[in-house]
Amino acid sequence: MTIIKRKSCRAVIISPFNEILLIKIDNPEGSWFGWITPGGGINESEDEITALQRELYEELGERNFTIGPKVWTRFHTFPWKGDIVEQHEVFYLVNASRFDPKPSMHPDTPEVSDLKAFRWWTLQEVQVTQDDLAPAKLYFYLKELLEKGPPSSLVNVGV
Repeated sequence: MTIIKRKSCRAVIISPFNEILLIKIDNPEGSWFGWITPGGGINESEDEITALQRELYEELGERNFTIGPKVWTRFHTFPWKGDIVEQHEVFYLVNASRFDPKPSMHPDTPEVSDLKAFRWWTLQEVQVTQDDLAPAKLYFYLKELLEKGPPSSLVNVGV
């Protein structure tokens, strides 16, 4: 088992109806399944924005995003495909019209099988769901973001 230290960028994609787009994933270790924001790892040759644009295209099949301010940060450790990942994440606010995500990756790409579903959620649905969400306190931070706008400094949203 290897410890992988990784930097990641994610998008808090908000529709004009104040819905957030989340992706359902199933950890191959069987230890967690739930809903996360789109995004992923930053390659050595990439800056955060370039990585986020690439990840959004791979996972959602869309390129026409205007990436807004960085709003949240988080660190967490989790098992993934036989390794332990120590991941530092940054989250960017992205306002977008509603669309139907269609991954652009080849269907045989291993990552595609990890993406189980896509869904636009209202704040109320985030509040009452029994499904696991990441970050775990997504409702609290999303509500604050929708009511007050982007924070003046990065907010650590915890695990």
